[in-house]
Amino acid sequence: MVFAGFSAKALADRINDATCNILITADGGFRGTKITPLKDISDEAMKNTSSIEKCIVFKRTKSKIIIKEGRDVWWHDQMEK
Repeated sequence: MVFAGFSAKALADRINDATCNILITADGGFRGTKITPLKDISDEAMKNTSSIEKCIVFKRTKSKIIIKEGRDVWWHDQMEK
């Protein structure tokens, strides 16, 4: 588990250090009245990692995000299984 305020580079460093193969994130997070684009930050981080096989995304803010086929899945879809 890492702090949601990390930059993409800091997140990538931690993923690489731990050789994580699953990343759980949200489409975005609320900080006051602003939305932090957590999935976008995660996508940028994953460009600099090689170990992530699946990214599970929780729908929190209903922000528009890009889902990478074969890697990204919605949390709610997985919970229905």
